Amino acid sequence: MLLDTVCRQQLDALMVSVRSRYIGLKSIGDATGVHTSQVSRILAGKVKRVSPNVEKICKFAKVVQLQQGTRGSEELLWKAVKDVWDGTNEHAMALANLLRAIDCYQAATQKTSNNLPFGT
Repeated sequence: MLLDTVCRQQLDALMVSVRSRYIGLKSIGDATGVHTSQVSRILAGKVKRVSPNVEKICKFAKVVQLQQGTRGSEELLWKAVKDVWDGTNEHAMALANLLRAIDCYQAATQKTSNNLPFGT
């Protein structure tokens, strides 16, 4: 059977997680029982048909997407902060200031949009 659109989208989303380093090929292989090299080929789109390995990875991708939408969001945020932080106090302060600035911007934008006349 040929890959359907939903399976391809799941694989693409999983590949984004791999590229963002939220999950590794070895982790996918360990969770699905598919060899790492095969995981790499599948995620790179080098398959045209749905094999048992492709099915396993599609199921795994769906689980990862569900997790990222719930408790995974906070985990992804902390991982992203850890990935960009160089370990110094100065950089920690800069990151904290950036997050505060984003919060202030969102609050100001929301306040401005709440003051707009209805229907605009």
